[in-house]
Amino acid sequence: FTLNSLYREIAERLTTYENHETELSHSNSLILKRFLFEAFDCYVALFYLAFYERDVSRLRDELVMVFQIDTVRRILLECALPAILVWFKTGHLNLDREGSADKSPTLDDVINEADLDPYEQFDDYMEICIQVGYTTLFASAYPLASLVSILANWIEIRSDAFKLATVCQRPVTYRTSGLGMWRFLLSSLIWTSALTNCLIA
Repeated sequence: FTLNSLYREIAERLTTYENHETELSHSNSLILKRFLFEAFDCYVALFYLAFYERDVSRLRDELVMVFQIDTVRRILLECALPAILVWFKTGHLNLDREGSADKSPTLDDVINEADLDPYEQFDDYMEICIQVGYTTLFASAYPLASLVSILANWIEIRSDAFKLATVCQRPVTYRTSGLGMWRFLLSSLIWTSALTNCLIA
């Protein structure tokens, strides 16, 4: 957590220092920097084992531990921790925030929702990109990573729905034509994984 906070601070300062002309270019630059920092942090030991040590069994062991611990950590931090914080703050979880479809929200409902934490989709996108890297870059060393990813993503879909319904403010929506920089990063991971899996095998 400390390194990720440090990476976030460095990336934000560097991007602000670049003084981008548009918000889109600022956002794309920030996404690229944060991804590069976090990808380096997540994959450097795995690349060392795969290409310097050339020890596939140690790579597999390390990948299993790192990937599964990261998956469990993500699920606990995204679902359990926010729910516990809301429980301590309000004394209950409002599992029926929407109520019935014909009931309009009262002023108290709006005030209570305004007190909730805002929803940050940036970290959700980053986690998915890092997960795709774990799953594809070293697929020949740990083929079951895709199965673990499917299960973890199913749990995360449910936990994100819970988080959006009870723990966070409703997100502000923006019209976009695609994933932008995220698509470029995912494509880069996929193309790089073709090379890394050929070299590992």
